[in-house]
Amino acid sequence: MMKEVFLNKEEIIKLSKKYKLPLLILNRSIIRDNYLRFKQLFPRIQQYYAIKSNSHPTILNELIKLGSG
Repeated sequence: MMKEVFLNKEEIIKLSKKYKLPLLILNRSIIRDNYLRFKQLFPRIQQYYAIKSNSHPTILNELIKLGSG
């Protein structure tokens, strides 16, 4: 299991300067909270995630754990 890391603005700037590439920073807690909130608001709807929008394994694995199709 990956350790969740929370970054402040200065740390994000430091990472972007170090890698000098497009940098994707994911927050599994936000992904999870958004999914659960949607599920709570629309309980009769089965949620499906469009992999085309972002196929990053961290996102996919988090949504699969939560029951998204």
